[in-house]
Amino acid sequence: EEPKAKEEELRGQREREVRKRKEREEEEMAARRLKAQRQDVLESFQSLLTEQVKDPDSSWREYWPKLERDPQGRATSRNVDNTTLEKYFRDHVAKLYDRGVADYRQLLKERLRDEKRKVAESWSKMRLKLEEDVRFNRCPARERERLFRRFVETLPKAGEE
Repeated sequence: EEPKAKEEELRGQREREVRKRKEREEEEMAARRLKAQRQDVLESFQSLLTEQVKDPDSSWREYWPKLERDPQGRATSRNVDNTTLEKYFRDHVAKLYDRGVADYRQLLKERLRDEKRKVAESWSKMRLKLEEDVRFNRCPARERERLFRRFVETLPKAGEE
């Protein structure tokens, strides 16, 4: 009888170990599934931002209601909180800003490289020439004149070479 009792105890112990291992595996699977779903939601939201948000002066408060109404539901998910979505939005806007400023600086180099400082100093006149290029509008409006003036300072003065 003692060997039978030991055998029963060992069988019970093995069953508990198997059950625990199975539970642990199921928890890991659920965690991986949740992580994949979360990643899918964030990728979809990033696509939505790329499609909808093109202005580097955009604000979360202004855009959130528009994003929330997306017919595909890319801005609404119980797997990702609004704080995370807002961070993605702000990162997206920051990239737009950086790209817009870089493109605008390139535009200034291309259009003004042969100008002398005296000629280029008139923002209002030069602005008309620059506005024709799409890179002008990609740069945040609040930065255009400041970047222009800073660039003009690097140009040689009239009579210099």
